[in-house]
Amino acid sequence: MKLRITHKANHMAEVIIKYLQSKGSIIDIKDDLIGNTVYRTISAQCGYSIQEYAINSFEAIVNSLDNSIIQQVLLTNNLGYDSKSGEVLHREYEVLVFETTTISVKQKIYGKSSTQTDYIDEAKCKKITEFAKRVIYLLGLDYGMVKVAVTGNKKIKVLTVNASPLIREKDIQVLLRKLERLIRMVEDIGSQEVKMGADPEFMMANARNGKMVPASQFFPRDGAVGCDNIRIPCRQIRPVAELRPKPDFSPLQLMANIKQTLYSANTLSPYKNIKWLAGSQPFGGYSIGGHIHFSNVDLNNHILRALDNYVGLPLFLIEDQITAVKRRKKYGFLADYRTKDYGGFEYRTPGSWLVSPEITCAAFCLGKIVTTNYLQLTRNIFINIEAQNAFYEGNQEYLRPLFKDLWADLQNLSMFNSFKEELQFLANMIENKINWDERVDIRRTWNITSFSNKEHKNVNTQINSSVSANNSLLSAGNQNRRSGRSRNRPASSSPVYISSQNFNR
Repeated sequence: MKLRITHKANHMAEVIIKYLQSKGSIIDIKDDLIGNTVYRTISAQCGYSIQEYAINSFEAIVNSLDNSIIQQVLLTNNLGYDSKSGEVLHREYEVLVFETTTISVKQKIYGKSSTQTDYIDEAKCKKITEFAKRVIYLLGLDYGMVKVAVTGNKKIKVLTVNASPLIREKDIQVLLRKLERLIRMVEDIGSQEVKMGADPEFMMANARNGKMVPASQFFPRDGAVGCDNIRIPCRQIRPVAELRPKPDFSPLQLMANIKQTLYSANTLSPYKNIKWLAGSQPFGGYSIGGHIHFSNVDLNNHILRALDNYVGLPLFLIEDQITAVKRRKKYGFLADYRTKDYGGFEYRTPGSWLVSPEITCAAFCLGKIVTTNYLQLTRNIFINIEAQNAFYEGNQEYLRPLFKDLWADLQNLSMFNSFKEELQFLANMIENKINWDERVDIRRTWNITSFSNKEHKNVNTQINSSVSANNSLLSAGNQNRRSGRSRNRPASSSPVYISSQNFNR
């Protein structure tokens, strides 16, 4: 791989140069002045891979040196910055971050008569370290030290960000081991196929009066169809429904698995007087999401940036921004992810794309393409503070023109042609400025029949027949699994071009 690192010309830069020389050959060392300080961009060939990997781009370094940019980025993302003059500080932390991992945490506790300083385990200050990782990501960095304070009123605030810190010997060794692992990861990329899963959410409403109907009235806690952990305060009622389809390597198979779970949900709640609602916030105060799971791929800042730019932004351009803006106050922010016990992670930025099968399928296909090819998808529009502002403000007009270049990057990938048909629906929506409609019953867009109480007794026959037909089609052509493409597509994945009248303009 061609590894490129930008660092201040200090002792640590020399350590990095020496390490890279031991792992390969230095291609180039370029010095640039930022203010009165020399920064070195070190390029080295490590191993045989032709992939490129940049750590701390020059633009990100410039961002980290401008306090006004740091302040704007943090305020835009609802993160605290700096402490007011005279404000009481209880504790300070110096968190050394590499990608989505923590190298070390140095804690300083202020007492009445003395100050206690010590290095502590990340587990003792998880909220602080997650805060620091997010700061590094949002500035476009991959490595750096974030100095964080906890104030007297328990608010967390950033004091400084240093993208080229001088660090202790123990931390140097940890950093070099992480670089070693990074080189091996890039060399091995593609040896395993990315596997995908999902747990999209939806809510239910009384079709006559529009009032919320708790999902727990129909669905159990666990299983392929269940309730989310969110609970109405002081009550056992759980309002949000969640689908947990079987994961798969193919986004088309995952699409079919989603429809099967929708059929299963319909057997538990098949009634015409209940509407199923997806999107961002069907009811005030209740946000829902379209979480996509990935495994057999390493979590790092580069893959998160690719997901934000090439999955999050296209879906942003078709979301209902009235509800999406409300959701992003707590959920669905840039690089919203969660690691999972099975070793993978879930990407949580988009709202619930269950609004239609076409949008769901496009989201899965984008996820597959991006996580498989993320090292080739290096465009980062969100390094610009104006782009971040537009994202949180729901300003589609600002971000829509930027979609063209992102889409061209995707089209240049060989895998794009495997899903060109599925993705064209999404591109058409963006081009025609069509937003999804969160008011429609998703059973209608998915063509899943709802029933009256009298009709309910015949529902199982219809469900079993439909699922059986899908399974027959799916087993007929699964020879090209690595691309996720089958000559005989699942019936549930066939494009159905919904008229624009079904969407909010």
